[in-house]
Amino acid sequence: ASKGRLSGRVDTDFYLSNSVYYSAYPYAAYEGTSAVNTVPTGPNISGVFIEQAFLDWSINDSMSVDAGAFNSNLGWEKEDTVDLYQTSHGQIYNFFNAQTSMYGNNVAGAALNGHYQNISGRVAMLNDLGDAQGKNSLLIQASADIVNGLNVAGSFVTQHAQAGNMLDVNSTYRRGPLVVGGEFVTAEHLLNYGWGVTAHYDLTSQYGVTGRIDYLNASNNSFNNTVSYTVDGIWNALEDLTLRVEYRADDNGSWNNRLTLQAVAYYL
Repeated sequence: ASKGRLSGRVDTDFYLSNSVYYSAYPYAAYEGTSAVNTVPTGPNISGVFIEQAFLDWSINDSMSVDAGAFNSNLGWEKEDTVDLYQTSHGQIYNFFNAQTSMYGNNVAGAALNGHYQNISGRVAMLNDLGDAQGKNSLLIQASADIVNGLNVAGSFVTQHAQAGNMLDVNSTYRRGPLVVGGEFVTAEHLLNYGWGVTAHYDLTSQYGVTGRIDYLNASNNSFNNTVSYTVDGIWNALEDLTLRVEYRADDNGSWNNRLTLQAVAYYL
């Protein structure tokens, strides 16, 4: 909804009974506590959840202010299924998601957004990601279109506990039917570093394939070092219906495999 320069947005997610939410990785352990050294599948959840609810004030054509609860936009991967090139989120997204106490990889606070020519940025003052009492997080993000088809972006965010301050640098290259994304992340605690590479190719207007490999290296044995391999086949069956089949293998000292079939329907 909008009126003049002021607009509002509310996004909700609905999970059927016994739906599995695959983002509850053990990377959120506070300092001094033990973390689970397994690749988890997440808890069963059901019901309706508010993903985003915020107001946006457009100051002028190049600046705006957001206030409320909104996607953190940390990392290369987006939050919503319709914005992904595969069925599951990668390990780096899940690591960020585990740091935020809110549902999904979402944060609450106020953000100033701006852009100039091929450069955009955001500075946000947020409630502490892990909801530490009386603490706040500062989020700084910037992105730039370096050359035709190549974008480079970075995020730095502070937090009181958990993984502490985090830095993410990622890039996207687009050329015709090909999209390639690369990402590197490091954190003050829990994680030494992580990296990921995703490649997507549209074979035709109906069919596409995606491959992803990502790796997390833990600090002080906070969790098992894990490499993940993901392959997806995509069929745009109808104008408003996409089918995906995904095979994923996670290796954290032992192999964990799963095959997933997903249907994504669009209604506007």
